[in-house]
Amino acid sequence: MAALASLRYPSSGEELDRSLVLRFPSPASFTGEDIVELHVPGSPATVRATLDDLRALPGVWLAGTGEFAMRTFHNGKLELTKAEGLADLLAVETDAQRRQML
Repeated sequence: MAALASLRYPSSGEELDRSLVLRFPSPASFTGEDIVELHVPGSPATVRATLDDLRALPGVWLAGTGEFAMRTFHNGKLELTKAEGLADLLAVETDAQRRQML
C-alpha cells in the first residue's frame, strides 16, 4: 500500500515535508513482519530531521545492513544459504565484488 503523507514533528504538529509512505503488512512482506518504508524528498536537513524524529518514537528503529535478510531468515521466509548470499551481496563495495556475488 502506498500513500503520499505529510510528515509532521511529533511535538508541535508542524509539517516537516511530504513523503511517499509504503506499508508492507505481515505476513505478506519480505520479512514476514509489518514494515514501513519512507521515501523522503528534499534536503539533507529534512532527511536528518525525519530520522531524528523517527528514532524518538517507541518501537521504531532504522534497519541495519543485512537486517532484512536476517529477519527474513529468522521468520522462515528465506533459506539460510539465500539469506547469507543476499547479506553478502548487500555488503559488496566494488563492481568486481558485485559481479562475483551475482
